[in-house]
Amino acid sequence: LSPDNKYFAQALVNRMWGHFFGAAFVNPIDDFNATNLPSHPEILALLAEDFRQNGYDLKRLVRIIVNTDVYQQASIFSRNNAEDHQHYSRALMRPMSPEQLFYSLMRVTDYEETMKKVAKKQEERMKKRMKEQGDEAMMGNGSFIDRVLERFTVVFENDEMGEAVDFTSTITQALYLMNGDMSNERIEGNRGTVAKILAKFESETRRIEEIFLMTLSRLPSKAELRLYSSYVRRLRGAQQAYEDVFWVQINSSEFFFNH
Repeated sequence: LSPDNKYFAQALVNRMWGHFFGAAFVNPIDDFNATNLPSHPEILALLAEDFRQNGYDLKRLVRIIVNTDVYQQASIFSRNNAEDHQHYSRALMRPMSPEQLFYSLMRVTDYEETMKKVAKKQEERMKKRMKEQGDEAMMGNGSFIDRVLERFTVVFENDEMGEAVDFTSTITQALYLMNGDMSNERIEGNRGTVAKILAKFESETRRIEEIFLMTLSRLPSKAELRLYSSYVRRLRGAQQAYEDVFWVQINSSEFFFNH
């Protein structure tokens, strides 16, 4: 690579910045031209020069970006920066990639472990369903999980380098999450994720807290705890009530986004 080629370093830095922040210096991500100037040319030039001077060390570039104060900001916004999508005064919420969302659902619903135990049965079921829907071409080679991921990606794929503020969920995506096997069958029943939580914890509060920790990696707020506790009591502590609480969390925008 010629040391005189400044465009490679700028393009790489721009792409990596967009990956971590949801908005690059130049958008669209590869559209460098005289009429599409970077939003922060000084920062782009500084990072690109450091990238060149250090032998195009990608790990170093990532380390620099994630150690900046701007990267470590919270996504909570105030009245003053609610509409700021350019100056990085707060972290922009970004939707997870299709693969990230798929494996997050796999982990939280214990779907992967279930697949290992009943892979043959599910394989035949999927083949039958695909034939009925005329999707034989989607079967291809690879594992059952690979094919499920392929179908999932078709539904949720978007331009990962598009700006975070441009993201809008589709009706198809919402219906898939609300009605799909991963967000329903793996939650319900005596062997579902919620049943395991109920067997492990006796306290209503502790059960709700565990659902939040599993799905959103945080404890519920006082208002959320009151709301869901009231709902659980209204259903007299039935497993269905906890399943509903779990289902709501994995269908929430908070679960869907990196923030």
